Amino acid sequence: MRYGSRLAFASMLLLSSGCDRGPAQPAAARSSPELPEATVALTTAQATVWPQSIETTGELDVDERTTLGTKVPGRLVDLTVDVGSEVRKGDVIAAVDATDYELRVRQSEAFLAQARSLLGLPYEGESDDVDPQHTTQVREATAVLEEAAARKRRAETLREQGISTDAELDEANAAARVAEERLQGAFQEIRNLSALVQQRRAELAIARQQLTDTQVRAPYDGVVQARLAGRGDYLTIGSAVATLVRMDPLRLRTRVPERGATRIALGQAVRFTIEGDPRSHEGVVTRIAPELDRASRSLVVEAEVQNRDADQHYRLRGGSFTQVSIVFDAESTSVVVPTSAVRSFAGVDRVLTVKDGRIEERLVKLGRRDADRVEILDGIRAGDPFVATPGTLVGGQRVRAAE
Repeated sequence: MRYGSRLAFASMLLLSSGCDRGPAQPAAARSSPELPEATVALTTAQATVWPQSIETTGELDVDERTTLGTKVPGRLVDLTVDVGSEVRKGDVIAAVDATDYELRVRQSEAFLAQARSLLGLPYEGESDDVDPQHTTQVREATAVLEEAAARKRRAETLREQGISTDAELDEANAAARVAEERLQGAFQEIRNLSALVQQRRAELAIARQQLTDTQVRAPYDGVVQARLAGRGDYLTIGSAVATLVRMDPLRLRTRVPERGATRIALGQAVRFTIEGDPRSHEGVVTRIAPELDRASRSLVVEAEVQNRDADQHYRLRGGSFTQVSIVFDAESTSVVVPTSAVRSFAGVDRVLTVKDGRIEERLVKLGRRDADRVEILDGIRAGDPFVATPGTLVGGQRVRAAE
Protein backbone atom coordinates (compact mmCIF):
# COMPACT_ATOMS: atom_id res chain seq x y z
CA MET A 1 0.00 0.00 0.00
CA ARG A 2 2.75 2.40 0.90
CA TYR A 3 4.59 1.77 -2.44
CA GLY A 4 1.37 2.37 -4.46
CA SER A 5 0.73 5.68 -2.72
CA ARG A 6 4.19 6.98 -3.65
CA LEU A 7 3.73 6.05 -7.31
CA ALA A 8 0.38 7.83 -7.51
CA PHE A 9 1.86 10.97 -5.91
CA ALA A 10 4.70 11.09 -8.48
CA SER A 11 2.26 10.78 -11.36
CA MET A 12 0.26 13.74 -10.07
CA LEU A 13 3.43 15.89 -9.87
CA LEU A 14 4.33 15.12 -13.51
CA LEU A 15 0.86 16.02 -14.72
CA SER A 16 0.93 19.25 -12.75
CA SER A 17 4.32 20.21 -14.19
CA GLY A 18 3.18 19.63 -17.76
CA CYS A 19 0.14 21.84 -17.28
CA ASP A 20 2.30 24.77 -16.01
CA ARG A 21 4.77 24.79 -19.03
CA GLY A 22 2.08 25.06 -21.70
CA PRO A 23 2.55 24.06 -25.33
CA ALA A 24 6.11 23.76 -26.85
CA GLN A 25 7.41 26.87 -28.76
CA PRO A 26 9.17 26.67 -32.15
CA ALA A 27 12.96 27.45 -32.36
CA ALA A 28 12.46 30.65 -34.39
CA ALA A 29 10.19 32.06 -31.73
CA ARG A 30 12.86 31.49 -29.07
CA SER A 31 15.73 33.47 -31.02
CA SER A 32 16.73 37.09 -30.24
CA PRO A 33 14.56 39.82 -31.77
CA GLU A 34 15.67 41.50 -35.07
CA LEU A 35 17.91 44.54 -34.69
CA PRO A 36 16.24 47.87 -35.32
CA GLU A 37 16.65 49.53 -38.70
CA ALA A 38 19.65 51.87 -38.85
CA THR A 39 20.47 54.88 -40.98
CA VAL A 40 23.83 54.76 -42.78
CA ALA A 41 25.84 57.10 -44.99
CA LEU A 42 27.10 55.39 -48.12
CA THR A 43 30.25 56.35 -49.98
CA THR A 44 31.34 55.26 -53.44
CA ALA A 45 34.72 53.58 -53.93
CA GLN A 46 36.98 55.72 -56.11
CA ALA A 47 39.83 54.85 -58.47
CA THR A 48 42.58 57.18 -57.26
CA VAL A 49 46.07 57.83 -58.60
CA TRP A 50 48.42 56.04 -56.22
CA PRO A 51 51.93 55.67 -57.65
CA GLN A 52 53.48 52.21 -57.58
CA SER A 53 56.66 52.12 -55.52
CA ILE A 54 59.20 49.88 -53.83
CA GLU A 55 59.49 50.27 -50.08
CA THR A 56 62.87 49.79 -48.44
CA THR A 57 65.29 51.38 -46.00
CA GLY A 58 68.38 53.44 -46.57
CA GLU A 59 70.94 55.82 -45.16
CA LEU A 60 71.93 59.38 -45.95
CA ASP A 61 75.59 60.07 -46.59
CA VAL A 62 77.56 63.18 -47.49
CA ASP A 63 78.45 63.69 -51.13
CA GLU A 64 82.19 64.13 -50.49
CA ARG A 65 84.51 63.83 -47.52
CA THR A 66 88.00 65.37 -47.78
CA THR A 67 90.94 65.49 -45.39
CA LEU A 68 92.64 68.84 -45.98
CA GLY A 69 96.39 69.04 -45.50
CA THR A 70 99.34 71.33 -46.16
CA LYS A 71 101.31 71.19 -49.42
CA VAL A 72 104.37 72.87 -47.90
CA PRO A 73 106.06 72.38 -44.53
CA GLY A 74 105.91 75.07 -41.86
CA ARG A 75 104.53 76.11 -38.50
CA LEU A 76 100.77 76.51 -38.32
CA VAL A 77 100.06 80.14 -37.42
CA ASP A 78 96.36 80.40 -38.22
CA LEU A 79 93.36 78.04 -38.01
CA THR A 80 90.07 79.78 -38.72
CA VAL A 81 87.61 76.87 -38.37
CA ASP A 82 86.41 74.33 -35.88
CA VAL A 83 83.94 71.44 -35.82
CA GLY A 84 80.66 72.51 -37.44
CA SER A 85 82.06 75.59 -39.20
CA GLU A 86 80.43 76.25 -42.56
CA VAL A 87 82.82 77.33 -45.30
CA ARG A 88 82.54 78.41 -48.91
CA LYS A 89 84.72 77.31 -51.78
CA GLY A 90 88.02 79.20 -51.61
CA ASP A 91 87.77 80.23 -47.94
CA VAL A 92 91.07 80.09 -46.03
CA ILE A 93 90.89 77.35 -43.41
CA ALA A 94 94.47 77.38 -42.14
CA ALA A 95 97.86 78.97 -42.86
CA VAL A 96 101.49 78.17 -42.10
CA ASP A 97 104.23 80.76 -41.54
CA ALA A 98 104.93 82.34 -44.95
CA THR A 99 108.13 84.28 -44.15
CA ASP A 100 110.56 81.81 -45.75
CA TYR A 101 108.39 81.49 -48.83
CA GLU A 102 108.14 85.25 -49.30
CA LEU A 103 111.95 85.45 -49.24
CA ARG A 104 112.17 82.69 -51.84
CA VAL A 105 109.88 84.67 -54.11
CA ARG A 106 112.07 87.77 -53.82
CA GLN A 107 115.19 85.67 -54.49
CA SER A 108 113.63 84.08 -57.57
CA GLU A 109 112.57 87.48 -58.89
CA ALA A 110 116.16 88.71 -58.57
CA PHE A 111 117.54 85.66 -60.39
CA LEU A 112 115.04 86.15 -63.19
CA ALA A 113 115.91 89.83 -63.56
CA GLN A 114 119.62 88.92 -63.74
CA ALA A 115 119.01 86.35 -66.49
CA ARG A 116 116.88 88.78 -68.49
CA SER A 117 119.63 91.40 -68.22
CA LEU A 118 122.24 88.98 -69.61
CA LEU A 119 119.88 88.39 -72.53
CA GLY A 120 119.52 92.11 -73.11
CA LEU A 121 115.93 92.34 -71.84
CA PRO A 122 114.53 94.77 -69.24
CA TYR A 123 114.53 93.62 -65.63
CA GLU A 124 110.78 93.37 -65.52
CA GLY A 125 108.41 92.08 -68.17
CA GLU A 126 106.22 89.16 -69.03
CA SER A 127 107.64 88.44 -72.48
CA ASP A 128 110.96 86.64 -72.76
CA ASP A 129 111.10 86.60 -76.57
CA VAL A 130 114.30 88.01 -78.09
CA ASP A 131 115.74 88.33 -81.61
CA PRO A 132 119.29 86.90 -81.51
CA GLN A 133 120.40 89.26 -84.31
CA HIS A 134 119.78 92.23 -82.02
CA THR A 135 121.71 90.91 -79.01
CA THR A 136 125.08 92.35 -78.01
CA GLN A 137 126.84 89.01 -78.28
CA VAL A 138 125.68 88.31 -81.82
CA ARG A 139 126.28 91.86 -83.07
CA GLU A 140 129.84 91.79 -81.71
CA ALA A 141 130.56 88.38 -83.25
CA THR A 142 129.08 89.53 -86.55
CA ALA A 143 131.33 92.60 -86.63
CA VAL A 144 134.41 90.47 -85.94
CA LEU A 145 133.40 88.08 -88.72
CA GLU A 146 132.93 90.92 -91.19
CA GLU A 147 136.38 92.34 -90.33
CA ALA A 148 138.00 88.90 -90.72
CA ALA A 149 136.27 88.37 -94.05
CA ALA A 150 137.54 91.75 -95.31
CA ARG A 151 141.10 90.93 -94.23
CA LYS A 152 140.85 87.61 -96.00
CA ARG A 153 139.78 89.28 -99.24
CA ARG A 154 142.65 91.78 -99.04
CA ALA A 155 145.15 89.02 -98.37
CA GLU A 156 143.90 87.07 -101.40
CA THR A 157 144.23 90.19 -103.63
CA LEU A 158 147.73 90.97 -102.41
CA ARG A 159 148.81 87.36 -102.89
CA GLU A 160 147.55 87.39 -106.45
CA GLN A 161 149.63 90.55 -107.05
CA GLY A 162 152.64 88.88 -105.48
CA ILE A 163 152.92 91.47 -102.74
CA SER A 164 152.07 89.24 -99.73
CA THR A 165 153.28 85.80 -98.81
CA ASP A 166 151.37 82.54 -98.44
CA ALA A 167 151.76 82.72 -94.67
CA GLU A 168 149.86 85.99 -94.50
CA LEU A 169 147.05 84.49 -96.60
CA ASP A 170 146.87 81.44 -94.35
CA GLU A 171 146.69 83.71 -91.29
CA ALA A 172 143.77 85.68 -92.80
CA ASN A 173 141.89 82.45 -93.64
CA ALA A 174 142.35 81.16 -90.10
CA ALA A 175 141.11 84.42 -88.61
CA ALA A 176 137.96 84.22 -90.78
CA ARG A 177 137.21 80.68 -89.63
CA VAL A 178 137.66 81.69 -85.98
CA ALA A 179 135.28 84.62 -86.49
CA GLU A 180 132.66 82.27 -87.94
CA GLU A 181 132.97 79.96 -84.93
CA ARG A 182 132.63 82.93 -82.61
CA LEU A 183 129.40 83.93 -84.32
CA GLN A 184 127.98 80.43 -83.92
CA GLY A 185 129.10 80.53 -80.27
CA ALA A 186 127.22 83.80 -79.80
CA PHE A 187 124.04 82.26 -81.14
CA GLN A 188 124.54 79.29 -78.81
CA GLU A 189 125.08 81.64 -75.87
CA ILE A 190 121.80 83.40 -76.64
CA ARG A 191 119.99 80.08 -76.73
CA ASN A 192 121.53 79.15 -73.38
CA LEU A 193 120.58 82.47 -71.87
CA SER A 194 117.02 82.10 -73.16
CA ALA A 195 116.82 78.69 -71.51
CA LEU A 196 118.20 80.19 -68.30
CA VAL A 197 115.51 82.86 -68.35
CA GLN A 198 112.85 80.17 -68.73
CA GLN A 199 114.38 78.24 -65.84
CA ARG A 200 114.39 81.33 -63.62
CA ARG A 201 110.79 82.08 -64.54
CA ALA A 202 109.78 78.51 -63.65
CA GLU A 203 111.62 78.83 -60.34
CA LEU A 204 109.74 82.06 -59.65
CA ALA A 205 106.42 80.37 -60.47
CA ILE A 206 107.25 77.51 -58.08
CA ALA A 207 108.21 79.97 -55.34
CA ARG A 208 104.97 81.91 -55.82
CA GLN A 209 102.95 78.68 -55.80
CA GLN A 210 104.63 77.58 -52.57
CA LEU A 211 103.77 80.95 -51.07
CA THR A 212 100.16 80.44 -52.14
CA ASP A 213 100.20 76.91 -50.72
CA THR A 214 101.00 78.23 -47.26
CA GLN A 215 97.22 78.81 -47.07
CA VAL A 216 94.87 75.82 -46.95
CA ARG A 217 91.63 76.65 -48.76
CA ALA A 218 88.27 74.89 -48.96
CA PRO A 219 87.88 73.04 -52.29
CA TYR A 220 84.05 73.27 -52.14
CA ASP A 221 81.17 74.52 -50.01
CA GLY A 222 80.88 72.35 -46.92
CA VAL A 223 81.04 71.89 -43.18
CA VAL A 224 84.09 71.05 -41.05
CA GLN A 225 83.64 67.59 -39.55
CA ALA A 226 86.88 67.38 -37.56
CA ARG A 227 89.77 69.63 -36.56
CA LEU A 228 93.07 67.72 -36.76
CA ALA A 229 95.77 70.27 -35.87
CA GLY A 230 96.34 73.26 -33.62
CA ARG A 231 98.10 76.61 -33.84
CA GLY A 232 101.82 76.26 -33.27
CA ASP A 233 102.10 72.72 -34.64
CA TYR A 234 104.93 72.16 -37.09
CA LEU A 235 103.41 70.52 -40.15
CA THR A 236 105.22 68.48 -42.76
CA ILE A 237 104.05 68.07 -46.34
CA GLY A 238 100.62 66.44 -46.35
CA SER A 239 99.94 66.89 -42.62
CA ALA A 240 96.17 66.79 -41.97
CA VAL A 241 94.56 70.00 -40.73
CA ALA A 242 90.80 69.36 -40.91
CA THR A 243 88.15 67.08 -42.43
CA LEU A 244 85.60 68.76 -44.68
CA VAL A 245 82.32 67.26 -45.90
CA ARG A 246 80.05 68.41 -48.72
CA MET A 247 76.48 68.62 -47.38
CA ASP A 248 74.66 69.59 -50.56
CA PRO A 249 73.65 67.48 -52.29
CA LEU A 250 73.46 64.42 -50.06
CA ARG A 251 73.61 60.80 -51.20
CA LEU A 252 70.73 58.55 -50.25
CA ARG A 253 72.09 55.00 -50.42
CA THR A 254 69.64 52.09 -50.29
CA ARG A 255 69.35 48.44 -51.31
CA VAL A 256 66.51 47.15 -53.46
CA PRO A 257 65.60 43.45 -53.22
CA GLU A 258 66.27 41.35 -56.31
CA ARG A 259 62.55 40.98 -57.10
CA GLY A 260 62.28 44.75 -57.59
CA ALA A 261 65.66 45.44 -59.17
CA THR A 262 64.37 45.29 -62.76
CA ARG A 263 61.97 48.17 -62.05
CA ILE A 264 64.67 50.63 -61.00
CA ALA A 265 65.82 53.24 -63.52
CA LEU A 266 67.73 56.51 -63.49
CA GLY A 267 65.61 59.58 -62.91
CA GLN A 268 62.93 57.89 -60.81
CA ALA A 269 61.52 59.86 -57.89
CA VAL A 270 62.50 58.83 -54.38
CA ARG A 271 60.52 59.78 -51.29
CA PHE A 272 61.82 59.17 -47.80
CA THR A 273 61.37 60.06 -44.16
CA ILE A 274 63.88 60.08 -41.33
CA GLU A 275 63.58 59.29 -37.65
CA GLY A 276 62.14 62.18 -35.66
CA ASP A 277 61.05 64.20 -38.70
CA PRO A 278 57.42 63.83 -39.83
CA ARG A 279 58.07 65.59 -43.11
CA SER A 280 58.57 63.72 -46.37
CA HIS A 281 61.68 64.49 -48.41
CA GLU A 282 62.40 63.83 -52.06
CA GLY A 283 65.31 62.90 -54.28
CA VAL A 284 66.11 61.43 -57.71
CA VAL A 285 67.81 58.15 -58.58
CA THR A 286 71.21 59.10 -60.03
CA ARG A 287 73.41 56.02 -59.61
CA ILE A 288 72.69 52.28 -59.91
CA ALA A 289 75.19 49.53 -59.19
CA PRO A 290 76.09 47.44 -62.26
CA GLU A 291 75.38 44.13 -60.50
CA LEU A 292 73.55 42.65 -57.53
CA ASP A 293 75.30 42.09 -54.23
CA ARG A 294 75.82 38.33 -54.18
CA ALA A 295 75.56 38.02 -50.42
CA SER A 296 72.31 39.93 -49.86
CA ARG A 297 70.81 39.47 -53.36
CA SER A 298 70.06 43.17 -53.51
CA LEU A 299 70.88 46.09 -55.80
CA VAL A 300 72.65 49.17 -54.43
CA VAL A 301 70.89 52.36 -55.55
CA GLU A 302 71.89 55.95 -54.84
CA ALA A 303 69.69 59.03 -55.07
CA GLU A 304 70.73 62.67 -55.05
CA VAL A 305 68.98 64.81 -52.45
CA GLN A 306 69.10 68.61 -52.48
CA ASN A 307 69.85 69.72 -48.94
CA ARG A 308 69.34 73.48 -48.74
CA ASP A 309 66.14 75.22 -47.73
CA ALA A 310 64.94 78.65 -48.83
CA ASP A 311 67.31 80.31 -46.35
CA GLN A 312 70.28 78.29 -47.66
CA HIS A 313 70.48 76.25 -44.46
CA TYR A 314 71.19 72.52 -44.46
CA ARG A 315 68.01 70.52 -43.75
CA LEU A 316 69.37 67.00 -43.31
CA ARG A 317 72.47 65.35 -41.88
CA GLY A 318 74.57 62.51 -43.19
CA GLY A 319 74.26 59.20 -41.39
CA SER A 320 70.49 59.45 -40.86
CA PHE A 321 68.46 56.24 -41.18
CA THR A 322 65.60 56.54 -43.69
CA GLN A 323 62.41 54.82 -44.77
CA VAL A 324 62.55 54.92 -48.57
CA SER A 325 59.92 54.71 -51.30
CA ILE A 326 61.17 54.51 -54.91
CA VAL A 327 58.38 55.40 -57.35
CA PHE A 328 58.52 53.36 -60.58
CA ASP A 329 54.97 54.07 -61.89
CA ALA A 330 53.77 57.56 -61.03
CA GLU A 331 50.44 57.24 -62.95
CA SER A 332 49.18 53.99 -61.41
CA THR A 333 45.54 54.03 -60.15
CA SER A 334 43.99 51.95 -57.36
CA VAL A 335 40.62 51.46 -55.70
CA VAL A 336 40.96 53.18 -52.35
CA VAL A 337 38.78 53.32 -49.23
CA PRO A 338 39.33 54.99 -45.86
CA THR A 339 41.11 52.89 -43.27
CA SER A 340 38.06 53.27 -40.99
CA ALA A 341 35.88 51.40 -43.51
CA VAL A 342 37.77 48.12 -43.16
CA ARG A 343 36.95 45.61 -40.43
CA SER A 344 39.70 43.13 -39.63
CA PHE A 345 39.30 40.09 -37.39
CA ALA A 346 41.33 36.90 -37.19
CA GLY A 347 43.21 37.82 -40.34
CA VAL A 348 40.06 38.36 -42.38
CA ASP A 349 39.27 41.82 -43.82
CA ARG A 350 35.72 42.97 -44.60
CA VAL A 351 33.99 46.05 -45.96
CA LEU A 352 30.25 46.65 -45.36
CA THR A 353 27.96 47.36 -48.30
CA VAL A 354 24.18 47.53 -48.67
CA LYS A 355 22.17 45.09 -50.76
CA ASP A 356 18.35 44.98 -50.87
CA GLY A 357 18.14 47.27 -47.84
CA ARG A 358 20.37 45.12 -45.63
CA ILE A 359 24.01 45.20 -44.58
CA GLU A 360 26.20 42.84 -46.57
CA GLU A 361 29.76 41.95 -45.53
CA ARG A 362 32.24 41.61 -48.37
CA LEU A 363 35.59 39.94 -48.02
CA VAL A 364 38.33 42.13 -49.48
CA LYS A 365 41.99 41.74 -50.27
CA LEU A 366 44.09 44.68 -49.10
CA GLY A 367 47.19 46.16 -50.68
CA ARG A 368 49.15 49.22 -49.67
CA ARG A 369 48.07 51.51 -46.90
CA ASP A 370 49.08 54.79 -45.34
CA ALA A 371 47.83 56.86 -42.43
CA ASP A 372 44.21 57.29 -43.57
CA ARG A 373 43.58 55.10 -46.63
CA VAL A 374 43.99 51.55 -47.83
CA GLU A 375 44.19 49.97 -51.29
CA ILE A 376 41.56 47.35 -52.24
CA LEU A 377 42.96 44.72 -54.58
CA ASP A 378 39.86 42.51 -54.72
CA GLY A 379 36.30 42.50 -53.35
CA ILE A 380 35.20 46.02 -54.27
CA ARG A 381 35.44 47.79 -57.58
CA ALA A 382 35.40 51.48 -58.43
CA GLY A 383 31.84 52.82 -58.18
CA ASP A 384 30.63 50.26 -55.58
CA PRO A 385 28.96 51.80 -52.51
CA PHE A 386 30.31 51.05 -49.03
CA VAL A 387 29.82 52.19 -45.46
CA ALA A 388 32.64 54.53 -44.50
CA THR A 389 31.97 54.33 -40.74
CA PRO A 390 30.43 50.91 -39.99
CA GLY A 391 30.31 51.41 -36.23
CA THR A 392 28.27 48.54 -34.64
CA LEU A 393 26.46 47.48 -37.82
CA VAL A 394 26.26 43.73 -38.43
CA GLY A 395 25.63 41.64 -41.49
CA GLY A 396 21.92 41.26 -42.39
CA GLN A 397 20.83 44.30 -40.42
CA ARG A 398 18.15 46.37 -42.15
CA VAL A 399 19.31 49.88 -43.00
CA ARG A 400 18.25 52.90 -45.00
CA ALA A 401 20.53 55.34 -46.75
CA ALA A 402 20.86 58.79 -45.29
CA GLU A 403 20.11 61.73 -47.54
